[in-house]
Amino acid sequence: ELADVDNNNGKILNINEVDNIGSDKLHFNDADILTAKLRPYLGKTILNTFNNFTIGTTEWIPLKLNNKIKKEYLFYILLSGFYCDFVKDFMSGKQHPRIKPSLLYFFQIPNIPLSQQQKIVGEIKKELDRQEEIKKQIEEKRNEIDKIIEEVIKP
Repeated sequence: ELADVDNNNGKILNINEVDNIGSDKLHFNDADILTAKLRPYLGKTILNTFNNFTIGTTEWIPLKLNNKIKKEYLFYILLSGFYCDFVKDFMSGKQHPRIKPSLLYFFQIPNIPLSQQQKIVGEIKKELDRQEEIKKQIEEKRNEIDKIIEEVIKP
């Protein structure tokens, strides 16, 4: 489900098993990437790394890539603010705006060599790792602050 994916990083927060596929679910086994089409969930994109049956909401757009683009490269592009700003201008529907999957044919992705795509992916991963380390440091400092407050509050 869209709610089970973290915003703007593709991390899956929760996985549920289902017994059957109803009308509100689709099978995504052969998709490389899933990206959200519903407005409040733009920026939710995941790499389909599951080896078994992948079933999810019909609000995902499944993408199967050719060998001219690395899936990690497209994954990061679809997580970008640039992409979200682009699709917002083409959404339809008043109550639950969404993009039509065919819109993605008009979203232009730079046609660069696979080696350059991999370099960009490596740079992004390096930056994301750095950000995760900073988040851990912030959490440690917050825990230190909580200990100081706890010591002051204790009778």
